[in-house]
Amino acid sequence: MDSDATKITLYCSDGYELDGLLFEPSAPAGGVIVMQGGTGIKKEFYSNFCDFLREQGFVVISYDYRGIGGSLHGSLKGLNASLMDWAQLDMKAAIAYAEKQYPDLPMLLIGHSIGTQLIGFTPNNDRLKLVIGIASSTGTWWKMKWPGNMRSFLLWYIINPVLTPVFGYAPLKRLGIMEDLPRGVIRQWSRWCRSSFYFGSHLGESIPQEDFYPLKVPFIIHYFKDDAIANDQTVTDLTGIYRGTRIRMIKHRAKDYHLKKVGHSSMFSRRFKNSFWKRIADEAARYI
Repeated sequence: MDSDATKITLYCSDGYELDGLLFEPSAPAGGVIVMQGGTGIKKEFYSNFCDFLREQGFVVISYDYRGIGGSLHGSLKGLNASLMDWAQLDMKAAIAYAEKQYPDLPMLLIGHSIGTQLIGFTPNNDRLKLVIGIASSTGTWWKMKWPGNMRSFLLWYIINPVLTPVFGYAPLKRLGIMEDLPRGVIRQWSRWCRSSFYFGSHLGESIPQEDFYPLKVPFIIHYFKDDAIANDQTVTDLTGIYRGTRIRMIKHRAKDYHLKKVGHSSMFSRRFKNSFWKRIADEAARYI
């Protein structure tokens, strides 16, 4: 844990407790940012980025979704959790914490991948002034680029159906894919990723339409050209689900950062501190 971060606990409306980190600037803050991670990624992965945002004058709150990292209490086997729980309960709790602790500060949300993908299911998303998505897109496996499409195919049609029933959860960490996932999370994620319009294919059917709260604030999506997951098609598909929202898509190229590749997650490396990170911080500052 970064020495400038304070451990906090977020309390969900169903009683579940989430492990979080609080980054507070030494001077009066200009705004509060809720930082939400990608699927199966611990909050500590984003700590350098959060600390940078703190240095730019923001209060930053990061946390683990239920079943991940410090928010796993006991065994994953038997944990009843889904992606909808992450959105409707966990993300809701993070926004509620920020609003309660910093009622006078404008609130923004920055999310990696699923961290903003699901924000439409969070009932208190109207508290936000801006949503910034990094590598945010849908996850339909055949719309990904190589080798993401092949890896996703193996996950959904071989790894998950074979191993999850045996272990009672998705044992992905030992395979070097991501953190282990609760059974309900992997089940719902698999269903969406095997659908042509991701969770949009299920709105009004298995997912009640009234559970989706369209964003009423600007939604800016940053993604990299060499990202096999968040690409032109999958990012555009996500904007289709959030139709009616003011969305701006910004595509970056690795060569603009003097790199050969960036992909889906490498933009959170410290090497981006004075480039990509600075751009995100400046963008956030314009909305406070």
